[in-house]
Amino acid sequence: MKFVKTLLVVFLVALFMNQAQSQTVIQIQPADGLTAAIAFANANPGAADVIELITPGGVYDLDLVTIEVPLTIRGTDMDNPPVLKPDTAVTRTGWIVVDNDLTVDGVIIDGQAADGSYAMVKYMFQVNNPEDPAAPPINEAPELVVLNSHLKNIYQNGDPTTAADGSFFDISRSAYAGVVHFENTTLENCGDEGIRSINAHKDPVHSNGTAIGSLVVRNCTFNNINGTAIKVESDGDSTTYDGELLIENVTFYNCQRRVIWERDYAGSIYRNLIIANSKIGNDTFGGTDVLISHQRDGSTVSHVDTFNVQGVKANGDTVRLGGQAFFVEGGRWSGSSDVGDNEWTTVYEYDPMFADPENGDFTLQAGSRLYRLAHDGGALGDRRWATNPPMDLTVVPVAPADGLTAAIMFANANPGAADILELTEPGGVYELDLIDIAVPLVIRGTDPANPPIIKAVSGITRTGWIVVDNDLTLDGVVVDGQANDGVYALVKYMFQVNNPPDTNPVNLAPRLTVMNSHLKNIYQEGDPSISENGSFFDVSLTAYAGALHFENTTFENNGDEGIRSINAHKTPVHPKNGAFGSLIVRNCTFVNVNGSAIKIESDGDSLTTDAPVLIESVTFYNCQRRVFWERDFENTEVRNIIVANSKLGNDTFGGSDVLMSLQRRGSYVTHIDTFNIQGIKADGDTVTLGPEAFVMEGGRWSGSSDVGEIRNTIYNHDPQFVDAANGDFRPRNGRLYTQAFQNREVIGDQRWADQSVVGIADDSRISTIPEEFALDQNYPNPFNPTTTIRFSIDSPGKVKLQVYNVLGALVETLVDENRSAGKYSITWDASSVASGVYFYRLTGENNKVLIRKMMLLK
Repeated sequence: MKFVKTLLVVFLVALFMNQAQSQTVIQIQPADGLTAAIAFANANPGAADVIELITPGGVYDLDLVTIEVPLTIRGTDMDNPPVLKPDTAVTRTGWIVVDNDLTVDGVIIDGQAADGSYAMVKYMFQVNNPEDPAAPPINEAPELVVLNSHLKNIYQNGDPTTAADGSFFDISRSAYAGVVHFENTTLENCGDEGIRSINAHKDPVHSNGTAIGSLVVRNCTFNNINGTAIKVESDGDSTTYDGELLIENVTFYNCQRRVIWERDYAGSIYRNLIIANSKIGNDTFGGTDVLISHQRDGSTVSHVDTFNVQGVKANGDTVRLGGQAFFVEGGRWSGSSDVGDNEWTTVYEYDPMFADPENGDFTLQAGSRLYRLAHDGGALGDRRWATNPPMDLTVVPVAPADGLTAAIMFANANPGAADILELTEPGGVYELDLIDIAVPLVIRGTDPANPPIIKAVSGITRTGWIVVDNDLTLDGVVVDGQANDGVYALVKYMFQVNNPPDTNPVNLAPRLTVMNSHLKNIYQEGDPSISENGSFFDVSLTAYAGALHFENTTFENNGDEGIRSINAHKTPVHPKNGAFGSLIVRNCTFVNVNGSAIKIESDGDSLTTDAPVLIESVTFYNCQRRVFWERDFENTEVRNIIVANSKLGNDTFGGSDVLMSLQRRGSYVTHIDTFNIQGIKADGDTVTLGPEAFVMEGGRWSGSSDVGEIRNTIYNHDPQFVDAANGDFRPRNGRLYTQAFQNREVIGDQRWADQSVVGIADDSRISTIPEEFALDQNYPNPFNPTTTIRFSIDSPGKVKLQVYNVLGALVETLVDENRSAGKYSITWDASSVASGVYFYRLTGENNKVLIRKMMLLK
């Protein structure tokens, strides 16, 4: 065997030091034998640090091997990589056992031998270094890095049609890997999980308390995976370090339905994903047939597109899902009750427009809507396929004299010619006639302090004023149903989705997003004193909306429900067995709503997936007594709510005169303040209620007997609004600042808390003296670009609050001074730093140190 040697100098950069070392590069051809080259490297440390496969497209036979020295195996032609194939019928648990650091770059590794048979191996790569004092492992934390490669065809029993085992990576019981990193790599065709680490909680537990230091899977594609594509489990101790998980820019196609299955990790990030054409795969998961399951605080799922997955998109469904597409729970092994977060507003259901997925071409074609939807404004999924330039968004400035109706009609008639209508006159009045939104459109103001006002044209009459046939975003505007002459629009709904499937709608799931706005004055009868109809939003019978998102918005003055969707259970039922994909109402205020402020109903089948619903940080004032009325939804979250000064409104509810009613398992109500509501606080009562203020029950339409939960966090504090009668809901009551869910600033719409006359302001002291030295989780988290950090000092002294990056480098010092005992809050503006994980560290007197993790998602 002939080896050609060259020397290559590589500079390694480490924290606090620079170190240079030379590496020996061995170049081999297929005839030299890759197995022999690895054996030579193992026997002669330093004589073959890099094995370079120099024959483009050459087939290199690879027998069962163990990596005993730090090693790199790489190709030399990215367009025609070398192919590593097994010797015929190799049999072992692990094909390539990683006992020391291994980097694989620019190669194809194929478990199918040249004669067509499959390697009889369970794992392509396996870390198998259990702790043993009598025989310590070669490397206590070997690293595996796979870059720019293609891994395929791992079926342990040798038959793809029957194989239930075969994975690309595994960590043995009580073994430990340092860094595991897959990037710019395709993983295709395997019998079970793709990447797995599922033994950390099993006895004996590794002394590190987990099995992996960090796992990064970025810019990768998983195709035809018969088990969970990525399955990882940490240990059963919530106080130990869990390791870092980042799953980013990944495409899953024709994979088993639960593509990510994670247990007992805190602070994991899953973002910028495409999940398309799921299949049944191996497991039933005990009926919890979700797409992603994750656990523990700080974990997030965001920026995900799903296509051809039942419960998320109906057309071409292949899989029946359980109660929720993305499932979050407390620690399975550790018993921890803290949970992660699903950012539902960034979950889409668009056709990704792959070029030829059946033949492995996942290129996003020109016009794919996924090009701009990632957390950083880039493409979702594996970005190696995002090779077409995204379409430019066209911004059209509109003055009142130009006419908003005419501008929308122009956008409808000329797709792409007016993607964003920018209302350029601060405080200007823009008249709007009856209109349908036929193209994806953004309507936004330019001055948050003096927003433009969209007013109804006098005398308009129709069920829906603004019919949402395609995606619509409103940002920084006032929409007023009262015309300039004082006449109210005779419309039932300000916004209406009306796209029954038999009408061939332009969008099967149009999204509506309303941010930083004020919606008011919807009375269908034209007279506020007698109107019993008039809502801000509705979904028609057999229609379907995608994500509905209302944030930093006030809803004021209407004749019936505020936000409603009450037709999903009525015949005919929409093919998606629901009326919308998700609903978020966050940091909003409802004032003078004559029906339920939010009323939503799901379908009558307890086996179908119900849309996720989050009602968070909302203030209800002078609204009908049942402010939230929900039927037959699982996993509805209602938290951080003020309900004050309820009124009788339209309905008697058959004697069940409650404040909130929820149904089905997983739903909960928590952290609510009520005032001037009989049965909660007697003084100044205005409404007679039934025996229960908050009712949890089984499914009304489905007949399910499972019920939700009322948590013991119901208060009866006077919020002491500054001037509620004139729309000033700033709270004077400092007690509301300490009783919100998951360290939010305050109960109720937090826009008012930001302006509060007493209480929390940036870097301001809260009046109560804490009992302990404490550092709260930042909020929001993840964030972009600002977040609030709250901390408590139990005794006076020097205190520091500092932010570090993942390398341990100091990013910014937020506090460095003497402070008196008390509770404090400070805002960090991260505009100048990159997306990623950061740590904030609080130090005090007597060597007190607390550290928490936060995530910046730009």
